[in-house]
Amino acid sequence: MKYFNLLLPVMLLLSCKTYEVQVKNIKPVSEVYLENIEKLLSEGHYMKAAQDISYLRREEKGVEDEKLKELENKMYAEIVAKFSDFIEKSDYEEALPIYLSLLNIEKNDLLSDWSIKKLLFKTAELFKSRENRTIALYYYLKALDDSELSEEEYVEILDLASAIGNRPALSIIADSMGKAGYPVEEEYKTQIKKKPSKPLMMNGTAIIWVDKGIKIEQGYGIPDRVLGSGFFVDEGGYMLTNHHVIESEVDPEYEGYSRLYIRLSKSVNEKIPAKVVGYDRIFDLALIKTSLTPDYVYYSAGNAEIEPGEKVLAIGAPLGLENTLTSGIVSNVSRRFIQMGDVMQIDAPINPGNSGGPLLDEEDNLLGVVFAGLEMFEGLNFAIPYNWVNKVLPDLFKGGEVIHPWFGLALNENDKSLEVIYTVPGEPARRAGIQAGDRIKELNGREYTTIRDFQEAILHFKDESLVKLTWTRDKETMQGIICLAKRPFSPLEIALKKDSRNNLILPIFGMEIKAVKNFLWETEYVVTRVIQGSIADNSNISEGDPLSIQRWYVDIKKRIAVLQVFVKKRKAGFFENIIQLAAYLETDNFI
Repeated sequence: MKYFNLLLPVMLLLSCKTYEVQVKNIKPVSEVYLENIEKLLSEGHYMKAAQDISYLRREEKGVEDEKLKELENKMYAEIVAKFSDFIEKSDYEEALPIYLSLLNIEKNDLLSDWSIKKLLFKTAELFKSRENRTIALYYYLKALDDSELSEEEYVEILDLASAIGNRPALSIIADSMGKAGYPVEEEYKTQIKKKPSKPLMMNGTAIIWVDKGIKIEQGYGIPDRVLGSGFFVDEGGYMLTNHHVIESEVDPEYEGYSRLYIRLSKSVNEKIPAKVVGYDRIFDLALIKTSLTPDYVYYSAGNAEIEPGEKVLAIGAPLGLENTLTSGIVSNVSRRFIQMGDVMQIDAPINPGNSGGPLLDEEDNLLGVVFAGLEMFEGLNFAIPYNWVNKVLPDLFKGGEVIHPWFGLALNENDKSLEVIYTVPGEPARRAGIQAGDRIKELNGREYTTIRDFQEAILHFKDESLVKLTWTRDKETMQGIICLAKRPFSPLEIALKKDSRNNLILPIFGMEIKAVKNFLWETEYVVTRVIQGSIADNSNISEGDPLSIQRWYVDIKKRIAVLQVFVKKRKAGFFENIIQLAAYLETDNFI
């Protein structure tokens, strides 16, 4: 023991000395950022460099302005060069996000020979040359939204919509032409009024059949099949369905047998091979390709409006029964049951096999894509509104998994504003200096007060796009350039890998806790905040309640996070309870 007493001061002295050396080697934040900017530029990540330069200008006042200007000029020169390279290759689709990025940060004067309309028209012409007229029309309609068009340009778009039989687009173009003072030929008006018959529309649907071989149950081999529905969305034989129907075709972890077929309603005994082109796990969508020329193609401009109580029709193949038409009403037009966007709740009878079929209104306008049979929504029926489908359709045609952009933060709708309640370590928002408690004021000069609208806004951009974000902290207004990153399928899984679990209790369960006492292996907490309408609020937990964490685990297979707490509720006279809070990993408040 005496030797230990002699050694202890020496050990403390050595540890202090080592600590001093480590402190001396720590670089200033500005120097680390400058080195990282140089590295990003050398590796071709010009958009990420733009975010770091913006951060230094705002947060690190001691950085030499000349040095920042030098890096900034180099960055913009490289961005313009990259844009020019895409233009030279006639890859207008890739050039468009670069132009939009510079427009968002008010630097589009660097590309003065170009405009959004010009790029959209060039992109549309590119898809027309590839004989993909559906996506060509999509870009023409975007030009219609963003720009003033000449009569000749209107007619060009009108002719394309007429050629492929897209009545919703024809109606929009004709209406816009009329408002601009241009005449619309009678033949187009007649085509708009001409409605297809129900039998013809049914010919535009099919049974989606995924053969997974044989599975053994109770010692017997039985066919393992997944049935769903789908409908044609392009004259080239492309069909929409749900991702969960064809999941085994694209899941890298699935090692079994899987073959995809479709069966048309007019020839149910014929299995026609198909392949998956693109898929989106977040919106539960998939685009598949067949060798067929469809009798009928479904189109929508994503602008059909419907109210609760209105009648809807679903076409599909419940339990494999083809040509089944079911009807019901809309129960709710905006349920936030998926990570991004919203869904319609309907009471039309939907069964396994209906998934992926079209949902129509009484005028036969395409409203959305039915999805059913999802375990977390058992007993409830939903459809993905087509305004969300249209936003991802071009990316589905590109092939592979659709990648969405994100900031890497969680929001709460609070007092008609968007409050940041969490930022993911290492992601754009955290790296830009955004903190919990900040309030989002504007994105690219526009105000947003709902998470849904904010999510919809960023779907217009690609990952590694630049946006200008304005936020407030206390009474100070701050502004910065953000480089959007690739959104992971499960933001919470990424956050759980990068951060402590206790830091995620607020965005997951809706309550903030603070440690007040530590005793051996147990920590006592007090609830410092409860978000209205959250899981914690619905469990009657309130601010000031003392609690201790009994269990905190995540079940990846079941896609849930579970927090078990021992709490003394103030509102119940500090009566002691053990409460289990559970949340799906696919939470809807991450942006």
